[in-house]
Amino acid sequence: MADFPFDLELQPDEYDEELPPIETLPDGLVAIGESVQAPQEEPQLREFDDNLAEDMSDEELLLIAKDLIAKYDVDKSARDDWMSVYEKGLLTLRPEELGEGTGAATRSSRNMSTVHHPLLAETATQFQARAISELFPPSGPVGTVILGEATEELQNQATRVSIYMNYQLTEEMEEYFPDLDQMLFHLPLVGQTFKKCYFNPILGRITSSFVQGADLVIDADATSLATAMRTTETIRITSQQYDEYVATGFYLEATTATEETTSDDAETMAQKVTGITTPASSEDDMVVLREAHCYLDVESKSEPNKPFVVTYFADTQQVVGVRRNWDVEDEKRFKKQVWYVSYKFLPGLGFYGYGLYHVIGGLGKAATGALRSLLDSAAFANLQGGFKLKGRMQGGEIEVAPGEFADIDAVVDDINKAIMPLPFKEPSQTMMALLQYVVEVGKRFANTADMNIADANQNTPVGTTMALLEENARVFSAIHKRLHNAQRQEFQLIAKLNGIYLPTKYPFRMKGVEDSYILAKDFDNRIDIIPTSDPSTFSSTQRIAQGQATMQMENAAPELYNKYVVHKRMHEALRTPNYEEFLLDPLDIERMDPVTENTAIMFGHPTKAYSDQDHKSHMIVLDNWYSRLPPEGQQLYQNQYIGHRAEHMALLYRAQVQAALGAPLPPLQDFKNPNERPPDIDPTTDAKIAEAAAHVINNSAQGQKPAPLGPPLPKMGGDKQPSPLEQARLMMQIESESIQMKTKADIESKMMKAQMDAQIKQSNAQMDMQIEQIKAQAKLEEARIKAQFSAETDQQKATAEVELMWAKANADIQIAREKADTYLQGEMARINTQIAMEEERTENQMELDRAKARTDQHIRLVEAHDKAEEFNDDD
Repeated sequence: MADFPFDLELQPDEYDEELPPIETLPDGLVAIGESVQAPQEEPQLREFDDNLAEDMSDEELLLIAKDLIAKYDVDKSARDDWMSVYEKGLLTLRPEELGEGTGAATRSSRNMSTVHHPLLAETATQFQARAISELFPPSGPVGTVILGEATEELQNQATRVSIYMNYQLTEEMEEYFPDLDQMLFHLPLVGQTFKKCYFNPILGRITSSFVQGADLVIDADATSLATAMRTTETIRITSQQYDEYVATGFYLEATTATEETTSDDAETMAQKVTGITTPASSEDDMVVLREAHCYLDVESKSEPNKPFVVTYFADTQQVVGVRRNWDVEDEKRFKKQVWYVSYKFLPGLGFYGYGLYHVIGGLGKAATGALRSLLDSAAFANLQGGFKLKGRMQGGEIEVAPGEFADIDAVVDDINKAIMPLPFKEPSQTMMALLQYVVEVGKRFANTADMNIADANQNTPVGTTMALLEENARVFSAIHKRLHNAQRQEFQLIAKLNGIYLPTKYPFRMKGVEDSYILAKDFDNRIDIIPTSDPSTFSSTQRIAQGQATMQMENAAPELYNKYVVHKRMHEALRTPNYEEFLLDPLDIERMDPVTENTAIMFGHPTKAYSDQDHKSHMIVLDNWYSRLPPEGQQLYQNQYIGHRAEHMALLYRAQVQAALGAPLPPLQDFKNPNERPPDIDPTTDAKIAEAAAHVINNSAQGQKPAPLGPPLPKMGGDKQPSPLEQARLMMQIESESIQMKTKADIESKMMKAQMDAQIKQSNAQMDMQIEQIKAQAKLEEARIKAQFSAETDQQKATAEVELMWAKANADIQIAREKADTYLQGEMARINTQIAMEEERTENQMELDRAKARTDQHIRLVEAHDKAEEFNDDD
């Protein structure tokens, strides 16, 4: 090899990396390098709720649709027996002329009865009426419970959630009440209904819709919606609505003509039962979809199947939607999201529940047969029928309807021999008793939630009535508990959707509530959302009986109950609308002066004594007002007077004990608040308070009732009632004297306050002396400790610290003395000013009264003089 200035030998890795690929083309040319291809866009990551069907091939979607349709047919055939009873249950509401097909037509052609006994319809209607009032009360169906310790933050959160969800269900979700109302009518007849909670992209909000049991097919092995492998719903919408879903990107555009729909799913079970058919002109406008909640291996072939929601056309097998159906935060992605809620009337032997037709459908048929038999026999007995001769007799069967005479070919010479009425019997008493027994047995099971209190003995104790109600209502109480639990699941689904789709802060307008808003984070796991209905009481009669029993026990032992809470619970049991407007809350009583308190007592308004009021003055004014009332008035206001005076007396007694003790007493409990509990005190404090109270009792004459201030009002003789004019005069006199008493009481209270201020100053001076002694002792102890400390450490540092502490202590003492002197001087100046103002106002008032008296006297003298002159002129 020739010598080169550099090495040209290529290593294997360099050869593979640098040498471009060489390819011989069919035309003999050689292509060196990579082929030039159009750049490809990298696939974009989809959002969690996007429609995955947009990225899937038609072949893959078709395989999914065929598999789901085959499994749907298997699941649907597995419940054929239940669907047969389902249809028969709805047939009990069908018009009588269509109720039995050709049999009804045959009976009608023979003038026989085709009536149906309304046993099942009546019980279903009564159940629906009771259930809708319990599950959707006027105040709103949603309540909240705080999980854990009830802090102020959690209480505010629970209040916001409750207010918003009640507003959401009653105002925003217009379909909620009609769907719930219709569902509760279907439920007792068929035994199983469903509600679906989801976000509607067309409406742009959350919705909860009623799904009939016939339109939701569950796999045969399922025991609950959560464990079901497949849940397939038949959805019927118009082509206009489908186009709107396509416009929002929720569904794919239909590639096949939907107007050629021939599926039986196009007609609902309600249309089949009622006989209402869709006009031919509108058949093309119907779009029938199936929404399957199932498990598929769409995204990862190597992992187990994941939960998805697949929507496809029932006829053309075109898949228009594939979406993930697990929680975004679920890393394993095995647990599916359940957006359906199952409402059961009675639990069945499998997944589907039982209705009234399952358990008393035979009794309904027996009642219909017995009723028809009675009507037919009554018709035949009232409208006689038989045979009549028409010449020569001919054989064969002859049918006779009520009131009809059939022709008989025979020749007779006596008209009585030509006509023979058939021996129809009157309605049988045995059949009547059988009908009553069948109806009674049916209603005993289906209509035991309420008891007719009007028919019961009025002297029966409330406890006995409640026991009878609870015993009779066990069946429907169990049904109501199932409804309560299902509605709770529905509310929790709606709350979960609120946390997903609501903005961070969502304001809304509600009557009577200003600046209402809800936060998306409010719908977390700290608040449990429950229905407001009581799962233990399904009957309004039972609820009212419980309230009456509570009121009776409260009357027997009023010291053990809160009267306001008892009356509040009774109004809630009665479902009284807006009872807060007239039921007075004892915790919300405003502060009043003594004159206003008396007026409030006269008008029946509650009063309350506050601890910082002048209780002596209040009692003086109260006693004077009460003593001036006539006997009838004293008897009328006696309870309110005694109760309010006792409040002031108790608070005055507390203030005296506190002054005798020389220290503040424990905080006073609000005894009218049932949620407040008295604070615990230690035995030492208890003994001191008892000693101070005994000292007050031994050295005070406060317990003596003050004498009436002023002469009492004249009493009416016998039972004679004062006239309205006299009553008005008495009221004006009472009001005038009350104002005078208020003025006098104000002066006395201010004088008493001045005395109390002097006592307080004296007490403060004594306390200052005690503080000085304590400070001196503390300083001596501090000096001793510092001296010991200074001996062990640097003497100069210890001396400096002692001097600093002494200087600070002297400064604190000087500042405290200056503040005390300033406060005393200010109080003295204020008291002197008030006394001077009161004296000046009193002198001015006295001067004004004297001037007025002189003026009145002068006017009377002038009038007397004028009369005397007139008398002289007449003479």
